[in-house]
Amino acid sequence: MESGVDELPGLTPKQEAFVHALLKGKTASDAYRAAYNAASMADRTIWAEASRLRAHPKVSAWLRHYQRIGMDEARLTLREHLAELARGREVALELGQAAAAVQAEHYRGRAAGLYEDRLHLAVVPSDAELIKAIEELLGKETAKAICTALGM
Repeated sequence: MESGVDELPGLTPKQEAFVHALLKGKTASDAYRAAYNAASMADRTIWAEASRLRAHPKVSAWLRHYQRIGMDEARLTLREHLAELARGREVALELGQAAAAVQAEHYRGRAAGLYEDRLHLAVVPSDAELIKAIEELLGKETAKAICTALGM
C-alpha cells in the first residue's frame, strides 16, 4: 500500500474516479463527466460542480497526496541522476579526461539547480479561485462573460 494512504479520508467511488481522471490529465470538467452522470447537465453547471468537487476537503487531500508522491519520485530521480553524473566525473578523471570530468560536474550542477535555469514548482489555483480573482479585479459581469466564452 502507498505511504500515507491510511491517514487519508475515504472517498466515494465517484470521487475516486474523479481523482483518477484528474491524475490522468483530464480537465476538472472532463474528469467530472467521466465520474458522474452529467449527460443532461449544462457545461457551466459541470464546470461549477467540478470546481466544487476539486476543492472538496477529501478530494483535495488525495490530490495533495499524489502531488507529494510525484515530487518525492522526482527528488529520488534527481538524486540518482546526480550520483550517476558524479560517477561519470570520477571515471573521466581516472582516464585523464579533464574536459569530460568538468562537463559532467557542470551538468551535475545544472541538474542540482545551481545555475540560472532552476526548476520552480508552483501550485495552480483552482478554476473557482481564478474566477473569483477575476471578479475582484474586473467585476462580476466581466467574470461572467469570461465563463460564458469559455463554456463554463
